[in-house]
Amino acid sequence: MAERVRTSSQMNVSSRSAEDLWSKAVDALDNEDRFCIDFKEEVDGGAYSGDLIPSDRLAILKDVLQNVDEKKRICMDKRWKYKKGNKTIIIRDQLEKVTDWVNKFKQIGDIAVQYDPAHAALPWTGIRFFLQVTVNDSQTFGAMVDGLEMISDLLTRYTIFEHLYLQEATIGQMENSLKEQLTQAITKLYISILKYLSNARRYYDRRTTARLAKSIVKNAESTVGLHIEAILAEKANVDECARLHRSTIASGHQTRILERLQRLGDLLGTIDEPIRRSASEVSKIHDALQRQERQAMFNWLSRTQHKQYHKTIGKDFLQQSGQWLMEHPSFTEWRGDSCSSILWLHGIPGSGKTKLVYAVIEFLNERCANVPASAPLAFFYCVRNASEPERADPDEIFRSILKQLSCTRSDIPVREPMAMRYKTLKDEADEEGCEDPPRLNVKECVEVILELLDENPAIIIIDALDECDPNRRHEIMAALQTITQSAASVVKVFVSSRDDQDIRCRLENSPNIYIQARTNGEDIQRFIETQVYQAVREKRLLSGNVSGELQNHITNTLILKAQGMFRWASLQIQNLCDAQRIKHEQDIREELGKLPRDLQQSYDAIYSRIISAGPTSRIVAEKAMKWILCAQRRLNMQELIAAVSTDLHGHHITLTATDLLDMCCNLLIIDEEAKIFRFAHLSVREYLESRDGYNELEINTLV
Repeated sequence: MAERVRTSSQMNVSSRSAEDLWSKAVDALDNEDRFCIDFKEEVDGGAYSGDLIPSDRLAILKDVLQNVDEKKRICMDKRWKYKKGNKTIIIRDQLEKVTDWVNKFKQIGDIAVQYDPAHAALPWTGIRFFLQVTVNDSQTFGAMVDGLEMISDLLTRYTIFEHLYLQEATIGQMENSLKEQLTQAITKLYISILKYLSNARRYYDRRTTARLAKSIVKNAESTVGLHIEAILAEKANVDECARLHRSTIASGHQTRILERLQRLGDLLGTIDEPIRRSASEVSKIHDALQRQERQAMFNWLSRTQHKQYHKTIGKDFLQQSGQWLMEHPSFTEWRGDSCSSILWLHGIPGSGKTKLVYAVIEFLNERCANVPASAPLAFFYCVRNASEPERADPDEIFRSILKQLSCTRSDIPVREPMAMRYKTLKDEADEEGCEDPPRLNVKECVEVILELLDENPAIIIIDALDECDPNRRHEIMAALQTITQSAASVVKVFVSSRDDQDIRCRLENSPNIYIQARTNGEDIQRFIETQVYQAVREKRLLSGNVSGELQNHITNTLILKAQGMFRWASLQIQNLCDAQRIKHEQDIREELGKLPRDLQQSYDAIYSRIISAGPTSRIVAEKAMKWILCAQRRLNMQELIAAVSTDLHGHHITLTATDLLDMCCNLLIIDEEAKIFRFAHLSVREYLESRDGYNELEINTLV
């Protein structure tokens, strides 16, 4: 190999600009490494040159994209994955990220017109070279693609860094010193990248890869891994230098530089955003179903109104809530990883889990809004309610998810696996003289979902797993694990629940986020401040006659005592707004001095007010809550009012919806979308079930 080594002048690196840090990096290599990175010779029969004309540079990037597309097709056909530690990586998704990095790299020239991306042509040529290597082992190929994705990320990221921090001519003396420090740091990073490419070539060269034994491959991954560690160390050094440089520029008030930093900083911000996965375009699918047939299929598959439930939950959602979750490292990693995985959000009752799930769905939908044929997102809000049994039924949960992943509009085609399954079952039902096919169970839904995931990624979100049938929810968790382990494409699963033992046993080894008072503290603070302000403005609290000092006292006290529980805070504000009991500022101060410790004590206080009310009000309230506890179907508002509109002697009384809410002290609320009464929170149902007089036999006997 040594006799074939070219000198740096032969590679034409000396003719390049002094600002070409890639030239400096090449010059710092020894002869053997320099030869190994001469990818131009291997691919095109010529030497690498820093004098590539723009069309040549674009041709390299075009070649990279074409090679990536070809490799993606191969990975799809072979369903290739590879093991990386305890993760199973979908190789096709890693290649999708390379495509994303190339497209972002091309954007740099549009924003930073004075920056010449020719300097980064050499490593991109290296990436092109490796993509043209023939590798027939998924583990070897996966490790190679993993490295190429990392290099693509670094090339794009630090090309922006160069322009952000090294292309300014008017910089003070101290800034010049920092600039030199940053220049050296970036150059060392580039050297480590080139050494990685050189070392990788020794193992992945198409002339030798076929002869590598598995033991050698394992050694190759270990050796290349050492170079990755070196790259990450140099990257950390660059980031620290950039941080110092950025603070110096800011302190110098150089507005022009700051404006340019902002524009490219915005692009740098998009780099940290995980890729937005796409699926095959529905418009290109032909399912041979008429619109009426599709509607019949949807009605057969699932009638659950998942969008309506989502809309209901979002009605009182406080904007900007949940930002801490979107920025949480576990959430970011879950979104960005090229492996299928389950992320578990868990916490105590009343900690805002369902609102956070709403925020996650909105966040992901917003990110996909401008992506053509974005990966489908399916969600389900579970509820433990005897009148809505389908919302806790594992079969219905997965039927709804399957429906959403297949398509949810009757005017556009259904994805083929679902259309074919329905046709088969419908034909069998017709042969037997049945109007509709038998409905799918969890296992059958999973089979079709996996077929859908053969070519397309997806996101699945399930809220309140703990509210599902305790005797069957293990089926849900087993099904989700089957999907994540068997899917050919990346599938991201997000579930929320309390810390029930059976759920914890299944999910404790999955990535998880526990809601603590310190994590959702800002959300709690904003919630309490907003609720107290609205109570004063709407004159529900002391008819609006609340001093600024008292308002602050209320807010600060509730924030201090909430301990991460939105439901607890909401109950205390409702209590303070009870005009029949709270008539003076001193009443409020006394209430704040004896706040209940938790939800149990809060409900005890509320229930004591219910039973201490007049006999008719007490009877109506208890009957209403017992009806909702035991109803086997949803009762509309008129039906429930009619069922409880009798006094102590059984005589009919006039009753309005507002009257009923007052009598129940807001333990009931009105679901405006469904036009029904429901418990304000699952914890209300659980509290009543724990009380004497509310066991199943007694409430059914009353009704």
